[in-house]
Amino acid sequence: MKKESALLTVLLVAVCAFAQSRPVVLAPNFCTDFPAATQACESFKDLMTHRDATVLDMFPHGDKGATYVCFVEQRDEFSVVSFSIPAAEKSSEGAMVGKSKLYFDEYRDGIQAIPGPRSTELVWNVMEVAFSAPTHRDPLKIRAVVGINEIHVLKSLFADKSGSTPEYEITIHRSTGRFRQTFSAHETKLSETGRCAVFQGM
Repeated sequence: MKKESALLTVLLVAVCAFAQSRPVVLAPNFCTDFPAATQACESFKDLMTHRDATVLDMFPHGDKGATYVCFVEQRDEFSVVSFSIPAAEKSSEGAMVGKSKLYFDEYRDGIQAIPGPRSTELVWNVMEVAFSAPTHRDPLKIRAVVGINEIHVLKSLFADKSGSTPEYEITIHRSTGRFRQTFSAHETKLSETGRCAVFQGM
């Protein structure tokens, strides 16, 4: 009986350890890599230090996937784009595909800023390139393409009084971590740039 109890305890500990993702720990000098975006980086670091659940939930679980934390230069603002790459499976047509979620969020002054849907379903092909797939629950208010070289996320915001629908778009170059985000409304178009911290599958 004692032997069985000890074995059960070992199994429970192993299951709990497996269920927990590897902790994301930032180096004390993490923000020195982003001298043009110190404010935004320090806000992100503060959230991570306090183990903010909203931010931590954005990190993918498993060995495949990535999280891009993109710091806007000279502003206390950053965006988070996160996705996982699923194991391949066969579709009814015989092509190798898989599905996963892409998550997007935006923070200003260390506070979650963007309203509405924060994720979209991705459909992957054998080249590990993914596109948003419309569903009944997600009418593509967020659209995304994860390519080999770049990631594009387009979010439609709430329509304003004139009936126009403002749009937010971010493009991330995967090899350099450089990004550009654009906000478009009516005939106004504002662009900002910066660099992303990249966290590979956790």
